[in-house]
Amino acid sequence: MFFGISTLQTFHVLVSLAGIATGLIVLAGMLTSRHKDRLIPVFLGTTLVTTLTGFLFPFNGFTPALGVGIISTIVMVLALRCTGGTLPAAGAVFSY
Repeated sequence: MFFGISTLQTFHVLVSLAGIATGLIVLAGMLTSRHKDRLIPVFLGTTLVTTLTGFLFPFNGFTPALGVGIISTIVMVLALRCTGGTLPAAGAVFSY
């Protein structure tokens, strides 16, 4: 436990912060036309792990967050399966 929160919460937050950091680097690269092709899978992977660990938290009923998580998971898996082209970049922008 870290500050009274579970290991799952700590892991979820740390992976989420890694996803945010790599996402900002990827986004900056896209805006300056300096694509960071090697970081896009890292961003999608950390964001996917964040989304999947979010499903492990207790919840009651279907919420909008679950709907967004399901759609985001589908987009990220499709983007990770593709190599090159615009789909990984589009998936990175959509999942951000």
